[in-house]
Amino acid sequence: MPVLRLAWGALLALIVAGCGPPTIYDVDGRPVKEPAYIARVDGGLVAVDSGPAGIRAVLELQVPTAGSLISQWDVDMPVLRLGSGRLLSPVRVQQSAPHCWPSIPQQLRCGQEQGETKYCVRVAEAAQPDCQCTLRAEFVLLHWPQPSDLVLLGIGDSLAVAQLAVVESRR
Repeated sequence: MPVLRLAWGALLALIVAGCGPPTIYDVDGRPVKEPAYIARVDGGLVAVDSGPAGIRAVLELQVPTAGSLISQWDVDMPVLRLGSGRLLSPVRVQQSAPHCWPSIPQQLRCGQEQGETKYCVRVAEAAQPDCQCTLRAEFVLLHWPQPSDLVLLGIGDSLAVAQLAVVESRR
């Protein structure tokens, strides 16, 4: 048991010491260097920061796609709401080409030999590849959100809710 406590302690020390907040990239491919808030949503992150153009929310999201031949605008555009504010559409959006990797599900097939002896083998079957693209969007905010605000992200029929986390007090 002491070994487990030591391992967890070492892991927590590493997280606190140098990992910091995750890196999120804006529509132009630049990292959001000093976000004030970050929220994890299914498949991605939302970061809130400020710059010369004002306060913005930047979304970086991995979106499953139907295949590698998807056109740039086949993915539904996201909408975002922070706290009790209004639903926002992105002012800028960038979508990468889909990245695909083979999906090889395995099934267990069993048969019966002579007598009562059973045998089973795992058989791999060809399947459609798993594909996803990276969607980046930028939203203009009229005011700073509160740390207790919920993030509501909608894409098509999907809806995700997350809690903002304070990274740094910038106000």
